[in-house]
Amino acid sequence: MSTCRRYTVLLIEILVLSLSFPAQRAKAAQRTGAQVQAGGGQSAITRLIVNVRDEGGASFDGLASVTLQHLDSPVLSTGTTMGGQAIFDGLGPGEYTVTVTAPGYCTATERLNFTHASESEQAYISLKRDSGSATFAAAKGPPALSPKLRKELGKAVEALEGNRLGDAQKHLDAAYRLAPGNPEVNYIRGLLADRQGNLGSAQSSWEKTVSLDPKHALGLQALATILAR
Repeated sequence: MSTCRRYTVLLIEILVLSLSFPAQRAKAAQRTGAQVQAGGGQSAITRLIVNVRDEGGASFDGLASVTLQHLDSPVLSTGTTMGGQAIFDGLGPGEYTVTVTAPGYCTATERLNFTHASESEQAYISLKRDSGSATFAAAKGPPALSPKLRKELGKAVEALEGNRLGDAQKHLDAAYRLAPGNPEVNYIRGLLADRQGNLGSAQSSWEKTVSLDPKHALGLQALATILAR
């Protein structure tokens, strides 16, 4: 198979692998929040919509993790932004802390106080760039793949397809040595880690993918899915 055609197969396989996540987990990723139990036995009827903004005030178009905690409970509820919003249902009156994190941005925290149950509440949180973060200076957009890198990635995907995880690891290690800052390399490393059951490593690889290429659709989908598990 030619190098060009092998790379085409690579892209097709990446898409197939990304779509292989169970439908239930994909549905969970689309529901950007989970229910939080209200303290004191009060009725939980409030919906909270967390709106994440960038420094210019526009809706944040990247992927951010939003964590909500009732101050009287150790229970955490975590969601991911979809279209700049994260939605949490089933909240009762009380004080809450909202924490928003995103690669390359400073963590933002805000305290909310619901004095009575209502149909819907809105929160607006702005993220500021972290100038000291490595992701801040990351090159935007995916760099070109060299022929040797394409070959290693093609062999890695073929090994993943055949469930030869050892061979996939060998070729991905070689690809990573060639281009540690390539988003495709990091994305496929995440696929392998997920197949191996190492969710922490998979999340780390996909976070790096998105930091290198904020518009990497498969990386965004994979990261949203793993955060929703």
